[in-house]
Amino acid sequence: MSSEQVALGARSPPEEQDAMSGSAELHAGRGLKALTIAGSDSSAGAGIQADLATFRRLGAKPSCCVTAVTAQDERGVQAVFPLPIQIIEAQIDAAFHGQPVDCCKIGMVWSADIVEAVARGLTRHRPPVIVLDPVLAASRGGALAQEGLECILAARLFPLCHVIIPNISEAETILGCSILDLSQAQASAAELAQRAGCDVVLKGGHLPSNPGTDVICHRGEITLLPPDPSFPGHFHGTGCIFSSALAVFLVRNPDLVAASSAAKSLLSKWKQQE
Repeated sequence: MSSEQVALGARSPPEEQDAMSGSAELHAGRGLKALTIAGSDSSAGAGIQADLATFRRLGAKPSCCVTAVTAQDERGVQAVFPLPIQIIEAQIDAAFHGQPVDCCKIGMVWSADIVEAVARGLTRHRPPVIVLDPVLAASRGGALAQEGLECILAARLFPLCHVIIPNISEAETILGCSILDLSQAQASAAELAQRAGCDVVLKGGHLPSNPGTDVICHRGEITLLPPDPSFPGHFHGTGCIFSSALAVFLVRNPDLVAASSAAKSLLSKWKQQE
């Protein structure tokens, strides 16, 4: 990797810049509309709740499709109730009624049937930006996807996405390999991008070596986002906040490295304020 690539990854555009903050008018005078397709988290720290809060804080008009209701607490996921396919598809169609959706973030989709419903809905409507956080398990423990769902995600949702943002564990499951160091993380991000046919941001918060270093594969080129030394540890819902912010920022600035850096800086700033 060149020093220029690493230096590029170190950029951290501040939240206040017009290109990311949304202080300028967008899309011929109307505000940005963002859709999240994900599960509900009863602890309110992640899932739909975190996504909608992020959209609002960034000045986007929020909309949502709830795929499942979960019971979660500090012990992890206690129960999952997937919603009927008909209401999932109806929610997606309703979100696209009226003002167009500018970006869509996909999180927990639980089952093959739900993946198919989401794929059908997004194929019908084709939002300009689709970001997939391939949620398979909760950071505090417990499954958020049925066994083997990664294969259905790859077949049905990866082809629709502009960016996929797995964490280390999710990438290991999708690729069927271990990721123990930064070199393996870079190779895995490149392999996943090639398989999926889209860009990848491999989140490195749980990387055994170089924790907190994210790996971006954009059009075949690797860029590193270094860890933020001020980030106050691991928190429930960080992946949801990052992916939702990234979706909004990609509408405002299609530069994936700049948008990822802005989302990462924003996440750190918000967590320090809590």
